[in-house]
This record gives sequence, structure tokens and C-alpha cells, in this order.
Amino acid sequence: MKYIFTLFVGIFIGLVLGFYQAPIEFKYYDAEYQASINAALLRSLESGRIDHIKTDLEIELDSSLSNHARYLKSPYNWLFFNLPKKDGEAIRSAVAYRQKHPYSSVDLSLGESWEDGVDMNDPFIKDVVSGQIENNQLKSEMLNLYGR
Repeated sequence: MKYIFTLFVGIFIGLVLGFYQAPIEFKYYDAEYQASINAALLRSLESGRIDHIKTDLEIELDSSLSNHARYLKSPYNWLFFNLPKKDGEAIRSAVAYRQKHPYSSVDLSLGESWEDGVDMNDPFIKDVVSGQIENNQLKSEMLNLYGR
């Protein structure tokens, strides 16, 4: 009986630590790539390629809006019960910017958006195109939900 109790306590502690620690560990893991992206943006800034930086940030904003919609729809968003409730000010600010400054990325469903010779029937290309369509739909949902 003592061993079963110890096993359950161990599993419980592991689950609790996993819920709290996993997002932090992922952020640490992802830092390598974020650092690389930031360094590239800084190099672009130093060389005066402001348009490159603006395009990157426009794409990142759209991605964040789409990901927030995914979070709201996720059956797992309850996992962050320990985080303070948000008043929505941050997402409303982002939506207000996007509504004031619309951005449309290249339509990846068009063959001319790709290099010559790219097979538009390739499964990877189809996934990219469907991902862009989904992201645009989710972004629109956020603009409608939080827009003024």
C-alpha cells in the first residue's frame, strides 16, 4: 500500500510540475530561435532595410492574432488556470492596429507566388496554402471579436 501511495504522489507531483514547468521550458528552448530572428531584424535595421523589418512584424502580428483565436477555441486553455485573468486590453490594442493598418500577405494559392518549377499539387505546398487560409479566417475572427 505504501508503494502505491508513493507512486500516486510521484505521479501527482510530476503532473503539477509538468503543467507549471513545461511552458517555461518551451520558452527557454525556443529562445535560441527567437535570438536568431531578433539578430536578423537588428542586422536589417542596421543596414536600413526598414521594409524588411515591417513586413516581418506584420506577418508576426497576423500570426499572433491567429494563435490567440486558436487559444480561445482550444479545449486545453483551462490548463492555464493559474495565470491571472486578462482584461483583453492587449489583444484589443493589436486588433486596433491591424484594423487601422490592414496587411495582406502574398496569396500563396497562386502559382506566381512561388519560384518557377514548384509543384502546386505537392502535399507540403497544399498544407502551406491551407494554413494561410486558416490563419486569415482566424485573424478575421479576432478582428470581428475585438474590433471597434
